[in-house]
Amino acid sequence: MRLLRVMFLQHQMKPKIVNPTAIAAVVACLLSVVCSIATAQEAQGANETEYFRESVLPILKSRCYSCHSHQSGQMEGGLALDWRSGWEQGGSRGKAIVPNDSNGSLLIRAVEHKDSDLKMPEEKLPDGEIEVLRKWIQEGAYDDRAVRPEVSDPLDWWSLRPLVAPLVPVLAANPASGDLVATEHRSSNPIDAFLLDRLQKEGLSFAPRASSRELVRRLYVDLHGVLPSPEQVASVPENPSDQELEELVDRLLASPRYAERWARHWLDTIHFADSHGYEHDVGRENAWPYRDYVIEALDRDISWSEFIRQQLAVDVFAPEATELLPALGFLGAGTFDLSTYSTGPVTFDYMDRDDMLTQTMAAFVSTTANCARCHAHKFDPISQEDYYALQAVFAGVIKGDISYDPLRETASRRAALEKLKQAVIARDPAGLESELARSLVAQWSREHRQIATWKKLDSHSFISLEGATLTKEAEEVILASGHNPDTDTYVFTGTADLPRVTAIRLDLFPHDSLPMKGPGRCQNGNLHLSEFVVQVFTPGATAAKQLKIARVTADFNQAGWGIERAIDGDPKTAWGIHPAVGVPHHAVFVLEEPVEWSIGTELTVTLKQLHGGSHLLGAFRLSVTDAPGGDAVAVPAEVETVMKLQPDERSEEQTRLLAFSFSSASS
Repeated sequence: MRLLRVMFLQHQMKPKIVNPTAIAAVVACLLSVVCSIATAQEAQGANETEYFRESVLPILKSRCYSCHSHQSGQMEGGLALDWRSGWEQGGSRGKAIVPNDSNGSLLIRAVEHKDSDLKMPEEKLPDGEIEVLRKWIQEGAYDDRAVRPEVSDPLDWWSLRPLVAPLVPVLAANPASGDLVATEHRSSNPIDAFLLDRLQKEGLSFAPRASSRELVRRLYVDLHGVLPSPEQVASVPENPSDQELEELVDRLLASPRYAERWARHWLDTIHFADSHGYEHDVGRENAWPYRDYVIEALDRDISWSEFIRQQLAVDVFAPEATELLPALGFLGAGTFDLSTYSTGPVTFDYMDRDDMLTQTMAAFVSTTANCARCHAHKFDPISQEDYYALQAVFAGVIKGDISYDPLRETASRRAALEKLKQAVIARDPAGLESELARSLVAQWSREHRQIATWKKLDSHSFISLEGATLTKEAEEVILASGHNPDTDTYVFTGTADLPRVTAIRLDLFPHDSLPMKGPGRCQNGNLHLSEFVVQVFTPGATAAKQLKIARVTADFNQAGWGIERAIDGDPKTAWGIHPAVGVPHHAVFVLEEPVEWSIGTELTVTLKQLHGGSHLLGAFRLSVTDAPGGDAVAVPAEVETVMKLQPDERSEEQTRLLAFSFSSASS
């Protein structure tokens, strides 16, 4: 048509040569050319459609869709080939197809297997199929498939849209009577408007009004889940007023029974149970604090947002609120596959995180996200990338029992003592400047104004149950020699010239006959005291009485092998003194109740050394005291020397040494 217009313009420029017949002939010729061009274009389009549908598309479906289509749920590298917009947009490597440039198209590079890191599919296509794809792309990559509609906003989903309050119906007059429907049942509550509106539309009326007994029973069952007692039914008048009914409802809502009833629905939502589930179904002895937390949260009527924060991360949002730590039971409320946990820990980790993610999304977002663990959906708002990003949030969560302080004051005190303990371990003088440290030092000083005087036990017998030779040396020191078994137990019996006994002291001594001079028989001079057991035999008694130990201290503790392990009742733990070998050590065991002494009373001490490796006592002595329990404490020799000095006689360094010892013992 542009050519025709040019001809007319040329004719207008030459008005003297006017020939209508010639013009008509030219127009007819041009129209014929235009129609021919249009017909050729239609034929070409038909040929392109036929070529794509019959030659190209079957190859894409059979070779590519299994890994790159919405239909299969697999879009490796983010590339989809089942829509034109998929290959136009491309994946993580960029556009898959560049029309009119087959050599520059990733699709051709992939199917030709020319790049070592880009070979798709795994089995190379026949040359004929590759040539079909190459020709298609080179000729413009004609694709008449519709462009897949994209969701503009992934949150524009029916279950994710904000709730909008519906309009309250305006009740119309009853056509039959001209009166408003059920006027006697109207109230200011908008819920009634919806009920009455529906009744009106259905042509229905209310059932007879419930009796007082029926109303009370319904309220108790709905709000508390149990029937009322006869006395509770009788407490409501036969024809209660609206105010009386409201007062009853308020009482039921204020009762803890209401929270117990409705907490069940939340516990069901998050599949809470008192056992792990699966075939083993091991019980969870400590599941109840979370259950009680949910009940108390509903009883306190906390906000929904706070309810969510507490269950997901109360330790982050409110670390000082230790009484709320059971809220984290939400993360551990689901099933626990004990068998997979024991035999396939990696598989268990993935499945356990999947359970936590599913539980969280279902409970708080009302969305099922766990389908995306295996495949991407066409229209779901949760992609696989979203799923695994969410799963990573729970990667650091481990299910198990954790201790906590129900009172914030206790937690605060514990944290302060732990901070002081770390300062003492680090020998940091600044750590003793706090008010807590000063108060503890003062208290310790008052309780240990005097140093206990110790009296050696006169031994009556001492034996090794595994055949070692025990010999009494000077100053009641018992020396082990001869057979050196892997484990051993020494039994010592003796008496003391005291009116009563409040504590027992175990001294360990170096000796030239021991490896590294001891005080242990192990090759490195160490020893492990597994259990320290004390019994008393009184005249006339038919059996020995085992004495309870209230407190134990030592002048030195091996890391991880503190003296407290010698009285914990666990034979697998023990007290050790490595690397401080070749020097004396001692431990003091304060009795829970003093032993009144009389003629004929005997004390038996059993020293169990069960760790193995010949970690046995080499040279030791037992002593007793009648001093108050507060004065019986084990401290290093240099501290004991400082304690004998008056406060004004101590140097600054000695005062600091004493403070560290006091703080260490107190913490």
